[in-house]
Amino acid sequence: MANNDILSGISQKDMKEFGRDFSQLLRVASEIDRYYVKWEQDIVKYLPKLDKFINLFNKKYGNIKVKVLKRIDGVDVRILLNEGTVKDIFNNCASRIAGLKSIGTINFGSADVAEMEKFANEIDKIKDKLYLTYYQPEVGIYSVFLSKNKSEKMVELHWEIKESINEVSPDFRICAYYALKDGYSKKIRLLDEGATFGFLSLLSEKEKREWFDRLRGFWNNFSNCVSQYTNPPRIRYLHIFSYIAILF
Repeated sequence: MANNDILSGISQKDMKEFGRDFSQLLRVASEIDRYYVKWEQDIVKYLPKLDKFINLFNKKYGNIKVKVLKRIDGVDVRILLNEGTVKDIFNNCASRIAGLKSIGTINFGSADVAEMEKFANEIDKIKDKLYLTYYQPEVGIYSVFLSKNKSEKMVELHWEIKESINEVSPDFRICAYYALKDGYSKKIRLLDEGATFGFLSLLSEKEKREWFDRLRGFWNNFSNCVSQYTNPPRIRYLHIFSYIAILF
């Protein structure tokens, strides 16, 4: 059913920035949800920061909206797409993702792509809900559920945090398509905002390695700066601290 890659017109640089921002947003929400009950008094102070972070994300990426719902025992993050109907998302985006295996308007697997007439009839039935099943070598069998959010007048993409940060997964690609198809605000730096939460686990393993490599390089340069400096102590330390500020 897929006729071309929905992200083919989007640059790798923009994809990388959205992937980093989106992954960090999900990890922030996941950490707050994970520790909400255990350390409620400490975690509550992060909620206004989470609201600020999400407001910046929504401002940066225009066609995707993230909402936080606070529960007694944690938080839920909902992803809303700026599209009028569920069927519009199927026609404009979801049907064009490689690996579409089956769809259903009541449950998963109602009509297989190979059954052309049955599949076409199921498309005609699409209204407020849609269950999609994909098969991709990188992720295996993968399910996506879309539903109309009538109060927001948008379509909600239901997702799992761990799966949604997989950049080849269908739900991530749907989010990336809507976030980037009309451009975004490059002036907003969400990475800086997310770092203020102080959760080490917000960094992926690759990001951790990049950070420690950067720190190691800084320390080597810093050590050379200290050992080679010949100015009086007061001026020396002022220059060294200026050097730190420039790097970080």
